[in-house]
Amino acid sequence: MGSFNSNLRSIPSVERLLNDLGIQPLPRLLVTQIAREFVAEIRKEGSVPEYSITLRRLKERVWRRSLTRLQSVINATGIPLHTNLGRSPLSSAAVDEISAVASGYCNLEFKIGEGARGKRGEYVEECLGAMVGSPAVAIVNNCAAALFLILSQVVREGRPEVIISRGELVQIGGGFRIPDILASSGAVMKEVGTTNRTTIEDYESAVNARTGVILVVHRSNFYMKGFVEVPELKALVELGKRLEVPLCYDQGSGAFIDPGYLPGVENERTVKELLSQGIDLVCFSGDKLLGGPQAGIVCGRLDLIQRLKTNPMFRALRCDKLILSALQAVAEAYLNGKGEGNASIEASLPIYQSLSATVESLRKRGESLVARVDAQALQLEVVGTESEVGGGTLPQSRLPSVAITVRCDSLSVQKLARQMREGRPSIIGYIASGLCYLDLRTVGLEQDAAILESLRGLDSELSTMREAK
Repeated sequence: MGSFNSNLRSIPSVERLLNDLGIQPLPRLLVTQIAREFVAEIRKEGSVPEYSITLRRLKERVWRRSLTRLQSVINATGIPLHTNLGRSPLSSAAVDEISAVASGYCNLEFKIGEGARGKRGEYVEECLGAMVGSPAVAIVNNCAAALFLILSQVVREGRPEVIISRGELVQIGGGFRIPDILASSGAVMKEVGTTNRTTIEDYESAVNARTGVILVVHRSNFYMKGFVEVPELKALVELGKRLEVPLCYDQGSGAFIDPGYLPGVENERTVKELLSQGIDLVCFSGDKLLGGPQAGIVCGRLDLIQRLKTNPMFRALRCDKLILSALQAVAEAYLNGKGEGNASIEASLPIYQSLSATVESLRKRGESLVARVDAQALQLEVVGTESEVGGGTLPQSRLPSVAITVRCDSLSVQKLARQMREGRPSIIGYIASGLCYLDLRTVGLEQDAAILESLRGLDSELSTMREAK
């Protein structure tokens, strides 16, 4: 019992630990909280390590916690719309617009000309509507919210049944499923057809007085082939008009430019094309092929959009000034047909810069980087590879790409990837076939210097360790 108490008395104070920690990458109050938790754990265990070990472990814990901060990373996965890494990066024009609006007050809900209260997002809606030929637009915080709002409205109007093909009961990212969204809105799901075959007759036979909407969900994150049948959109549009039931299309990807002109990329119906076919409502994401911030955008019939905006959920799901300002910059670039420096809209949006990068240009960059590293401990090689578009978009597309593979005889590939991931800046690659891959398709040209510095630093560290042995 005596030695146990002696151990407890040797536990360092939180104040001493904080003083010896010095400057840390987290706020002082949070570091204090971590230190208190750490000391409490030592006291509970009843075994006190040497002070130097205690301090080192606490530093490691603070460092680990700092890695959870929202921060910039280099996407070297080759997946342009990587959901875990924030999907589409914003153009410099959008970033500048956010900065200008966020750094002071703005006319979020104020009419400058009239000196009176205005409606949030009115100008952005006008721009987006002009882009697709839609008389009205509603903007909420993501596409799932847009679909939820539509479904909530049909329930509110007393026609809660939603007709959907069994082949479109998809699961989107993060485990969210279309049936769950329907259920949470209060809508009643009425499945028609089978997994692989749904006919126009299946839809028609399901319509009744309680039908609020016919819902079509784009298979944006998977595809089916073989013994498959779905009605043409034209037939569904005609059915909806004849039976006076709105047709809603969850397009998801937010394509305003058909990306099918790019090597390895499939065709995608644009929002404008869908609306021109007579679909009543189209909803889609802002941070996918549109190249904007996360948002859910609904375009379509004026009367239906107006009714959505009277729904109390519309206020709960609305966007703030930062999202609207970024959308405004992106929409204006599309309407101008050009981006910064009179570049084409594709050339000015980071997502299209990534999608359109040629294998030749990527290989040239990779070979230049490897030559400039002049590695001693690392084995670096430039190889051809391919990647996906990501973000639940264009599932059949395979992007031919180029990557730098990284290997070291004295360090496992998992530890190599971890060291690059935990560096500053953080470089996120992927592991395959016993190698760490840094795919250059999603690495901006301006980020090559950081890749070079990281590889040089890692090589130097490993060379020093090898010489010490």
